Order: sequence, then structure tokens, then C-alpha cells
Amino acid sequence: MREIIDAALRRQRRATVLAVTGGLAMVLLTAWVDDADNWLGLLGLTPLLIFLGAALYYLRWRPSTAGLQVDESARAFFAPPAGTGHLPVLVGFLVYQCVDPVRTRAGLGGWFLVFPAAGAVFTGLTVLLLWRRVPHVVLTPEGMVHGRHTGRWVIPWAALDPGRPLGSPRGSGTVSVPVARPELITGPHLRRRGDVVVVRDLDVAPALLTGAIRYYLTNPQARSTIGTPAGYARLRVALGGGS
Repeated sequence: MREIIDAALRRQRRATVLAVTGGLAMVLLTAWVDDADNWLGLLGLTPLLIFLGAALYYLRWRPSTAGLQVDESARAFFAPPAGTGHLPVLVGFLVYQCVDPVRTRAGLGGWFLVFPAAGAVFTGLTVLLLWRRVPHVVLTPEGMVHGRHTGRWVIPWAALDPGRPLGSPRGSGTVSVPVARPELITGPHLRRRGDVVVVRDLDVAPALLTGAIRYYLTNPQARSTIGTPAGYARLRVALGGGS
């Protein structure tokens, strides 16, 4: 599990570096075509087209059909991230949007630099988040752990209410777990949204993950088998194949 998540983090870091480089390259491209009076001037639309394409791909999200992975040594079932996501593309576009206006409009006065500076701060924070962690979810006999770029939450089974349903609005790409005792959850101090799991970013079928959480929440005697092949086989049978 640790190796898979670390490898995903390395890929995300490479994608982020490539995005920053690509954003700077787009600045050079638009500078080159600024004076073009032929079709080459259309190349200046490249950054916007890339951003719109990435946004459309994000909006057309389709759920994964993958199962949970088994880590016997860690006694856990887990789901790794589903690729590098859209944020590196956003970073590249933000880099372009911060640098290109400075090149083209610096003569408007010092006040204008406030906007690119604010954008640069936001871009830097986004890069920092991408550099630190990747989305993932882990089920253990003690509870569940899920992480996003903005934080990592540890939720013991005792913090959840087995009498309440798990919420998964159709097409939202998220699952809301029924938290009854939020004081038992550990996570970021500034964002206590540990009850929302973003399955859009995970390589696991949402129905399987939701079913697994519900199964272990309502069948505490089965939690001791989490992280074993036999336990996973039993889970899939209980869920009717996990579909």
C-alpha cells in the first residue's frame, strides 16, 4: 500500500513540475505569436483550449469499476488515487495567467501587480498541496482513513452511526459517512469535513466502497478479517460481487 501511494505521489509531483514548465512555455508561445498577423496568432488560444479541455474532462467524470486492494502486512483494504487528476493542469493554467499579464500589462502601473501576485500565492499553495499528498482511502479493523490534497482524516468505527445511511448523491463523486461522534475524528484543524470521501479521485467503484463501509459498520464482528484475502472474498460475497 505504502509503495503504491508513494509511487502515485511521485507521478503527481512530476505532473505538477511538467504543468509549471508548460505554463511558462505557454507564456513564451504567446509572446512569440503576439506580433503574428496570420493564422499563427491562433496559437495564442492554446492555453485556454487546454484548460477548457481539462475542465470538460473533469465534468464528464465516470466512476471507476476497480475493487479495493488488499495489504496483508498493514491489515488493510485500500483504494489508491485515480491518476493525477485535474489540479496539475489547473496549476499550469494559473502559472500562465500569473506571468503573461505581467509581460503584457506591466506598464499599467504597480497596482496591477497585485492581481498576479495574489494568483501566484494561490498557485504556490496549490503546488504545495500537490507535493504533500494524494487522495486515498484505507479501511482497517480500527476504522477508516481517507485523504485528499487538503488533508488526511482518521475516523474510528466508533465515530460512525450504523443506524444512519451513507449518502452518495448521484453524479457528485462524493460519499458522506454518517458521523455521530465528530470529536473522535482526527484531521486538519481548519477543515473538519472528514465525513466526506471524494470517490471521484479514487480508483475504486463507489458502490463497492460504500458497501464495504456499511458492511463493516453494521457487522463489527467481521472487522478483524479486514486486510486478509479471505476477508475480502467474504466482503465481495456479502455485497453480491461488489457491483
